Amino acid sequence: MNIKFPALIFFAALTGCKYQKVDTKAEAEKIIQTAAEWSKVESNKEKMLTYWADDAIIMNRGLPTIQGKEAIRKMLDESYKIPGFKVTWNQPPSNVYVSQSGDLAYSFFRGQITMNDSLGKPITIYNRAVVVWKKEADGSWKDIIDVINDDPLQKK
Repeated sequence: MNIKFPALIFFAALTGCKYQKVDTKAEAEKIIQTAAEWSKVESNKEKMLTYWADDAIIMNRGLPTIQGKEAIRKMLDESYKIPGFKVTWNQPPSNVYVSQSGDLAYSFFRGQITMNDSLGKPITIYNRAVVVWKKEADGSWKDIIDVINDDPLQKK
């Protein structure tokens, strides 16, 4: 029996498997940085849109599901027509969990939406959200799913 053949197969198996360990802590930091940058562009709707994936989904309690950048753009356009409208997310996200494969993650946020009521008085709605992130081919992270609901613990 020729010993070179089994050794060659073993070597090929080792080098053919390109398991790459992902630094999940470093990837979580990238997401925290991305979220911080995103929170600073609230008045620029086109810049805001760059943080969502093309097929992103937003699910907000009591509202229809919004899917895709064009639908999100429309939602932003309508929202910013509301007098006094402003969205604020507490930064950084409370927790970021990155998958071992390094291509998906999720994070938790708390925030508030402020707008004027019918008398012009500002009202604030407190909310919490789960955001699912996907790592793009260029290494950036994009928001692919937002699930938002009321936050009874923040109501004042």
